[in-house]
Amino acid sequence: MKRIDIWDIQMDECTAKEAMQCAMQYMETEALNVIEMLNGNTIVQAREEEELRAMIAQSDLILIGDRMILEAAGIEGENSYKEPEGKRFLKMFIRYLHKNHKKVYLLALTKEEIRRFEDYVKSRYSGIKIAGTFAMHESEIADDMVVNQINGTEADCILSVLPPGEQESFVARNRTLLDSRLWIGLGNDRQLYARNESWTGKLRAYVLKQFLKKELEKEKKKNEV
Repeated sequence: MKRIDIWDIQMDECTAKEAMQCAMQYMETEALNVIEMLNGNTIVQAREEEELRAMIAQSDLILIGDRMILEAAGIEGENSYKEPEGKRFLKMFIRYLHKNHKKVYLLALTKEEIRRFEDYVKSRYSGIKIAGTFAMHESEIADDMVVNQINGTEADCILSVLPPGEQESFVARNRTLLDSRLWIGLGNDRQLYARNESWTGKLRAYVLKQFLKKELEKEKKKNEV
């Protein structure tokens, strides 16, 4: 499997079908496997934080989930500018969970984010088994209590929309304690579950894309000298 390197962050260059094959294999293992789906915010933050880059690198599969990363890096491919393979994989995988009656647990920062993400999943996959949800900033409890809550539901998969850094740190600390088969880290990418993105959200995305493009072009010129 080929890899794309941006700012020492290596991402797997694979199709949604190839990612699905990996995910289904992970679902058959005893240990928890980790899939990270990177967005623009995570890339920018990881560029400055070596510890975050190191935690991302511990993932079993690292996918691009934001087309602005492809556009900024000048990476073209089939359907690249319509929808990254990472997002296509996510839709395929949630459909797989639904079809096979697998239970999923949702983690987010706030109750509002949990509500929106849960509504998104249920609206597209009616009848999917959501084993439980947890808003990390709404309750000051220790990791072991969160882990016990997740394990108590016997969830097959954990979907996290925690912010970059918090997400990777939590799974790094608790990977050997979680009984689920698969953790998918999506970062706090509201585009995943926003029905209608606000103009402020679109503006933030545009500014971030321009920043990414400028910095990547700057680095490319520096390497060419």
